[in-house]
Amino acid sequence: MSKAASIDTSILFVTYVGISKHDLDWIREQIEKHMHFDEIYFKQASPAVSVNCGPGTFGLLYIEKY
Repeated sequence: MSKAASIDTSILFVTYVGISKHDLDWIREQIEKHMHFDEIYFKQASPAVSVNCGPGTFGLLYIEKY
């Protein structure tokens, strides 16, 4: 099974630090070009993540199918 085939496409969370609305829209477009998710939620990262990652960073969080 390929890595992409093991992704549950019902929900994707995108956490981010210091990214503009314009850039968040661009990130959404790039995600949608590569894979369909029923719901995509954008959430500003916590201060602890912000300190570790820094401005202009983002992460993709999804659930794997079993």
